[in-house]
Amino acid sequence: MKSETEQKILDVALKEFAEKGYKGATVRDIAIKSGFNDSTVYRRFKSKRDLFDAVINQGHEKMHREFDSILHDRLYETPRDFLETFIKDYAWLLEENLEIYDLTLHDKSGKFEHDMAVFFKQFTEYIEKNLPDSKIDHATFVLTISGFMYTIALEKHYGGIIDNFEYFIEKFIDNLHMCIE
Repeated sequence: MKSETEQKILDVALKEFAEKGYKGATVRDIAIKSGFNDSTVYRRFKSKRDLFDAVINQGHEKMHREFDSILHDRLYETPRDFLETFIKDYAWLLEENLEIYDLTLHDKSGKFEHDMAVFFKQFTEYIEKNLPDSKIDHATFVLTISGFMYTIALEKHYGGIIDNFEYFIEKFIDNLHMCIE
């Protein structure tokens, strides 16, 4: 279990890395914004990379718990019911974890490729289980969903050209449903 000090540093570090990227964020700024000095941060985390990895690992643990919670093990009346429930739950998951998801996608170290591969495998298996008779390529379907939902989450978070997210999510669900009919 993390101490209160470590958790505060990790929370500030997440914001700094999300806002400035790995290269732009500094341990000094993270220390100051979390109310500590550099040596306090370095006593708990050996390096900036160690701090970044701890931020990502904590975020992945949270995302995995939340992803597991949306993988409902229940029967749906129709494929559309399944898609609507899953897409809306997934939209929530991305909004809640956008900073970690974004940092993971842009991390060039390769340390987190395995985590992302596990996530996509689990996602694909869930789609296959709930849409077994469709003629779609399930992995491509997952990438399509992930790409669209990531774009929507970015638009919602940073502001952009889309102002009616619910409309676009509903239309996306309609289009996905047409693909599996």
